[in-house]
Amino acid sequence: MSDLSGIIGITINVSQARPSRAAFGVPMIVTSHTITANRSDSYGNLAEMLAAGWPTYSAGYRWAQAMFSQNPRPRTIKIGRVDAGDADLSVTLPAIYAADPDWYLLVVPDTYSGTPATERTAVLLAAAWAETNNVLYLPESGGAELLVAGDTLASALVGAGYERTSLWYHGVQPQVVALSIDAALIAANSFICSVNGTAIVAEVFAVDSDTTLAAIAAKIQALDPVATAAVTAVAGGTDNDRVIVITAASPWVTLSITDAAVTLGASQASVSVAETTAASTPLAAAIAGRMLAKDAGAANWANQADLAGCTADDLTTAQIAVLELQRANYYTDFGIASMTRLGTCAATLYCDQRRGLDGLRLALEEAAVALLADTDKIPKTADGIAAVANRLVGVLRTFVVQGFLTGDVEQAINTDAGVFTGRTLSGLVIEATGAGAINGLDLVINFSE
Repeated sequence: MSDLSGIIGITINVSQARPSRAAFGVPMIVTSHTITANRSDSYGNLAEMLAAGWPTYSAGYRWAQAMFSQNPRPRTIKIGRVDAGDADLSVTLPAIYAADPDWYLLVVPDTYSGTPATERTAVLLAAAWAETNNVLYLPESGGAELLVAGDTLASALVGAGYERTSLWYHGVQPQVVALSIDAALIAANSFICSVNGTAIVAEVFAVDSDTTLAAIAAKIQALDPVATAAVTAVAGGTDNDRVIVITAASPWVTLSITDAAVTLGASQASVSVAETTAASTPLAAAIAGRMLAKDAGAANWANQADLAGCTADDLTTAQIAVLELQRANYYTDFGIASMTRLGTCAATLYCDQRRGLDGLRLALEEAAVALLADTDKIPKTADGIAAVANRLVGVLRTFVVQGFLTGDVEQAINTDAGVFTGRTLSGLVIEATGAGAINGLDLVINFSE
């Protein structure tokens, strides 16, 4: 949708909010892939992604799956492509936005690296871009350093005053699988397998399995989606080390081990693959999927219960206090339900306020343009100013019903302040009060007998 600010000038005096698109229900997942050459692709469900060639183990698919699994869920998600030649997100994000600006919320699975300094650099680049391009950005961090006061990432986001970045803590874990070779092993046989579509070079068995499995593990560990591949050593001689434990390099990518077999020779050894630790479901994707399906400003991003597929973190009271001190959001178990908490941006605003203000501004722009388009002529009189004010008050009423504004908005616009510069009406100021939200209860019980 085109930016209407060239026709209607509206200022909402909270952090100079200037959203430029109407797509408040559309998230953008930015990740590396080779599925298409496009900078941006749209999908309405997981079946469309599978038909396009997305593997179920990829980060793009798994983040989309977390969004589409929610109830309610977004009608459309978009996936932006990180090009192999991009130096960093300061190159990637403008390129994606230039190709497709019609989305509102940003998530970037690729910022996870397992190295705090590298993650911090990437997140801050995305946060700076989001702030100046009027989108909401949800980084997710699973680093233990976020549970300690003074975390440098949280401090940097708060210190920069970012009102469009909402940091979420989630104790992520990569997938772990065990590859086991059973039965007798015969020299001259060879082992083959593929990991996420990439085959290893066949490994011919040596005189014992211990040496052979170490060589197989080294070949598997050299593949891109794998962090480590280690042989589980069994004491008591040779020919008994039969298990390779394989850990994924990222919590967002699962391992698909296919075509695993021992070939050639007189005897075939059976091969089995079993998952021992499941990969994390991204919390940022889950909360984004649920909240973007709701009206702007109408829903509190805190107290969202039972996100589909997402495991709540087991947090101590002290850890929760640290997270809240650093304005980091989280998802934990409260006994009767698992719920999100805080729902805040890094500075000043809550997520429902940020999205509500963006939605309000756009709704006011659209209402004003519609009035100009639908009316043959609005006179430069008190009646003309009143007609404009009445149309805008109608928008405010809608946001009262949605729970974003409160109070009597009938007199929210002082029409006496309207002045004309040529044929432009200015000087109208909307005085409205946000409804806020109740995030918790502090009860006192006085009992007497």
